[in-house]
Amino acid sequence: MKWIPVVLFSAVLMLAAHPAFAQGKRPADLSGNTAVTVPPVAIFDNLYYVGNSYVCSYILKTSDGLIMIDTLYGDFSRKTIDAMKQLGLNPKDIRYVIITHGHSDHYGGAKLVQGISDARVALTEADWTLMEHSSRGDGDAIVHRGARDIVIKDGDTLTLGDTTLKFYITPGHTQGVASMEFPIYDQGKKYKAFLFGGHNVTSNQPEAFEMFIASVKRLQATLTGVDVSLTSHPWAVEILERIEKLKTRKPGDPNPFVAPEEFKAFLQERLEDAQTRLVQARKTTGTR
Repeated sequence: MKWIPVVLFSAVLMLAAHPAFAQGKRPADLSGNTAVTVPPVAIFDNLYYVGNSYVCSYILKTSDGLIMIDTLYGDFSRKTIDAMKQLGLNPKDIRYVIITHGHSDHYGGAKLVQGISDARVALTEADWTLMEHSSRGDGDAIVHRGARDIVIKDGDTLTLGDTTLKFYITPGHTQGVASMEFPIYDQGKKYKAFLFGGHNVTSNQPEAFEMFIASVKRLQATLTGVDVSLTSHPWAVEILERIEKLKTRKPGDPNPFVAPEEFKAFLQERLEDAQTRLVQARKTTGTR
């Protein structure tokens, strides 16, 4: 195990039936407060969904333990632990917790996980700071082992057992969003997954859109061979709808999460959306 610096049913049906639940669009009445539990599921041989209808949480299984990506918040943090047990995963086997960004709906359960396991917690420098100064609540969920535990830098890799993740800092949603690529397997066949840790801009400041646009353009220019698109909120790439399709998958059918061309289209749509909103933001703030 090593961290190498270089220079993861009823609720789904409710959402699918919601008239606002369209591709890439957040249902108008969906929030952290209105979120519902989603039954946990293995979406690949080594990747499990244990999130809810509002925020994603993934478990990546390796030959030397588990990596948790985002931890949910409030009562959902405990439900995530229960979800792991339903899947036959032992929460004590979590070796790392990767937080995509410093909003409490993503880091709120990290302290709980540390109390159950010996997991180390990783964020980017900017989002350690954001978490420490969060005004979103869940202040008692902030985690430390004396100094900051692991600080993710752009280009870092994390290897645990037979699995290596590569990190990209993709600012825009926050200043230090951590995105990552890693291998996943479907019936033994290897694919490349990319998880965009902050797929949108929630600020109205032009600077945030400019950072996001630069992040997306960089991903478009540098990422190759991505088969599976994942995000930290499920609606952006239809996580829950794909889970529903998995339930009716027949032998020989492709995994509905494997969609290389859709990843490219997703990045392009995110770019164009941000460019359009940047124009409006500049008008609103009187900047160029």
